[in-house]
This record gives sequence, structure tokens and C-alpha cells, in this order.
Amino acid sequence: MIAEPIQTFLDRLSEIRRDTWTANPTDHLVQVHSITSRTGVFYEKLRYLVDDVEEHLIRRSAIGRILKRSLVLENKGNVGMMLLTELVSGGYLPNNAIPEKIAANIQAITNKYLVIRQILRDRNELTQFQKILISCVASEIEAFLYPAPSDDLIVEALYHTVKDRIRRSDALSPEEFNTQVYIAARRSLLKNDNKALIYALWRRVTPNWGNETDVGSIRLVGEQFARTIRGIESRVDDDFNLHLTPKLRNQSIFFSLLKELVDQYGLEAKNIISNTSYFDELVTENLKSKYKKQSERSRRSGWRAVGYVFFTKIILAFVIELPYEVFFLKGIVYPAFITNIVFHPLLLLAITWRIRFDEADNTGFILNGLHEVLYGSISKPISGGRRGGSFVRGLFTVLYGAMFLGIFYAIISLLQSFNFNIVSIVLFLLFLTIVSYFGLRIRFNAKRWKADSGTDGAFVTLWNLLTLPLVSMGQWFIRRVATVNLFVLFLDFIIETPFKLLLSTLDSFISYLKEKSEETYNV
Repeated sequence: MIAEPIQTFLDRLSEIRRDTWTANPTDHLVQVHSITSRTGVFYEKLRYLVDDVEEHLIRRSAIGRILKRSLVLENKGNVGMMLLTELVSGGYLPNNAIPEKIAANIQAITNKYLVIRQILRDRNELTQFQKILISCVASEIEAFLYPAPSDDLIVEALYHTVKDRIRRSDALSPEEFNTQVYIAARRSLLKNDNKALIYALWRRVTPNWGNETDVGSIRLVGEQFARTIRGIESRVDDDFNLHLTPKLRNQSIFFSLLKELVDQYGLEAKNIISNTSYFDELVTENLKSKYKKQSERSRRSGWRAVGYVFFTKIILAFVIELPYEVFFLKGIVYPAFITNIVFHPLLLLAITWRIRFDEADNTGFILNGLHEVLYGSISKPISGGRRGGSFVRGLFTVLYGAMFLGIFYAIISLLQSFNFNIVSIVLFLLFLTIVSYFGLRIRFNAKRWKADSGTDGAFVTLWNLLTLPLVSMGQWFIRRVATVNLFVLFLDFIIETPFKLLLSTLDSFISYLKEKSEETYNV
């Protein structure tokens, strides 16, 4: 018998709404010239070479970037057609396939948020909430342009499957506990970042927002926006869901495969699941394909990260390190200077070059887990988000702090023995932590479909222990400090606006030349 959360998920498949903006033969389509498209795609690839954005977040980031430039920098409210055109020219939507009429839908979505934006401006709260507001409208536009209707349903299925198996925390009310489990389910299954989570939770408390057209109702939502978002942000940042997320890794792999089966076969998925041997055969073939694709994707991510680190390091070396040595130390220590440029990209390349695991054993483990999920035979509990009492946690914190200081002291001592100066040491440590974090994240993504069987060897455990301080520091820096990315700021404020204007003008000029050519030859 199929487990209740899975059965509910399958029963609700008929509720899934398919694409609503498929082009008709009579529709005018968004079209850009091939030269414009190639130039735009090249720029987008360059843009994300220097930006730290996960691959599955690139589309929302691109939409948010266009909205930010239009609404904030250029102060334009009419963005529908322009956004569509830029997404087509950037390669995010197919050329000559998107009907122009959906620009009105995009504008309608944007207009709702413009009402909230004005309310926040009147209350002097716009500066505080502008980023999250743009992120929300970008998320809603992305959901309209790239619908993934089964996402919410599969998250609910995962949530109801694991909720009663998780050890509860006495510090959380039942309602807050359920919210934390739901957040962890979205983090683990859909790879939601904080912005996506805030939007998802906000939509849960404003369920009618997607179809809202009444200005009065929109204003009522806007009046509560700041207070609601503050409460949501505190829940998203709670340690409980952050600690619980990795413990749902296996369950998320199982449910991801179920979701893809449904996305591919629709209502027919019910019959496929009932046929165990055929289901296992499909899953096995699917996993083989995923192992190959994920390996290729991780290799691309690795090269992109290496390029990002290398170019950033060169710029900082010549802007900060070299002037310090020339003007303050009156001499350049070339071995240290060159090492500080090439070491980190080479280290990252070594970390991400070859990432392997036993695919056959992993496939068998996943099939067993899927059967447990489908038929409700899971009995193993899941530990909660926090472990141990205050004394134990305090002791662990002290031990971790000692290990943290010991590792950084050893690295600094080694660098000093090679005549690294204070600036060289700071830059070396900074990029060592960033590279450690990038490397771990790329390796983790490469093993996106590797279930945790709890069989890591002693060497892997020891290595993870020794590199944990570096990875933690790199994660903190990327999330807290590296949001001020000089390359990104340069592209956003100096390059992008005139470049996009030039691209639009080029496309219009090419169209004009084409028209003139047709007129000439038709005489």
C-alpha cells in the first residue's frame, strides 16, 4: 500500500496547472537578431563568471538584476516588454517563440509590487526592504515564465513524510517546529536560498496574492509587508532548520526522483509506481544519466570558480599586495608574490578535478530508500536541528574554537617561514578559506545524487575535521562580506546599463537595415 503522503501527492496531480502562455499561430513573438542574441549570451556568461550564484538561481538572479536596473537605477515602472526582450537576448528564453502579449502579465505582476514599494517609501522603510521586494517580484515572474507546478506538492509530501520522525525541540512551539521542518524540506529538496524561502513563506501567508487584482486588497497586503517579512526572516535564519537540512539529504534525493517522474509522465506516474520492476528500471536509467550530467556540470562549475578566483586574485595582487611591497617594504618577494597568485586557483582545480563514488552501490541504496518512502516502511528517526544541552554545546564550541585557532596559527607560521608579509598572509588566508568553501560546495554538488549511507572512512572524516574551520570561514565571508563584489558592482553600475542600451539600439538598427533592404529589392 502506498504511503499516505505519496498517495496524496499523486491524487493532487490533476490540480497541476500547465503552461498558460503558449504561443498561438497569430501571436506576435519576441524576436531579436542573432548578433544581438550572441552578444547578450556572451555578456551573461561573462557576468556570471565573476558572480557567486548557484546555477539553479541564475534565472531569478537575471530577472532581479533587470528589475533592479529598471526600477531602482533608471526609475522606470514599465518593465514588461523590456524584461522579456532582455531575457530572450540573454538566452534565458527561446528566440522567436515567446508571445509579446505576456509582457502585460509581467507588468501586472510588477505593478502589485510597485504598490507595496510606494507604501514602504512613504514609511521610510524602502531602503531596508528594497532588496527583498525585488527578489519577491523576480521570484513571482520566474514562476510565471518557468512554471514548476509540482514543486510545492512534492515539498508537502516530503514534509509530511519526515515531520513525525524528527526529534522535537522543547524550545519550539508545535507551530514553529512545523515551520522549521517545512523550511528545511525546501532547503534540502528544492535547494532554496534565503530569498526563495522568504518568498515561499510569504506566499503561504498571502495565498490569494497570485490572483490579486484589487488595489485595496493589494494595499492591505502592503501595509503588513514589513512586519510579515521581519517575522519570516527570523524563522529562515533559525539554527534549527539550518542544522536539520543536511539530515534530510537522503529523503530529498528520493523525493526529487519522484518529482521528476511526475514531471515527465504526469498522471501516468501512478501506474508506473504500481509496477515495481518497471519503476526500478526507470529510476536506474535516470540515475545513470544524472551521474554523467552532474559530473559535467560540476566540471563547468569548477572551471568557472577557478576563473573567478584567478582573476580576482590577480586584481587584488596588483591593486593591494604589489603597491604595499613597493611603497612600504621597498622590495618585492617574488616567490611569495607569485605563490599568492597561482596557489589558490591550482588548489581549487585539484580539489574539483576528479570526483568519484561507487555509482552501482549508490543506485541500490536509493532504490531501497525509494521503496521505503513509497510504502511507508521507514522507521528510523531523524535527529532534530540541535544536539546536546547547553553545557555540552558550550564544550563543543570551546573545542572547535581551539581547533580553529590552532589551524590558522599553523598556517600563518608556515607562511611567515616563507617570508610572506602581513598583507600577503591576509590575502592568502582569505582566498584559502574561499577556495575551501568553493571546493567543498562543488564537490557536494558533484555528489548531488549520492545518498548518505553513513560509511565514510576514517581518512574522509579526519580531512573534513581539519578543513572545517577553513570552510566555515569561507562560507561566512561569502555570505556576509563578499556580497560587495567589486566586479559585480562595476558591471551593474558602470557597464550594464549602457551595454543593454547599446544592445537594444543595435537590434533596432539591424531591423531597420533589414526593412530598408527589403524595400530596395522589392522596387
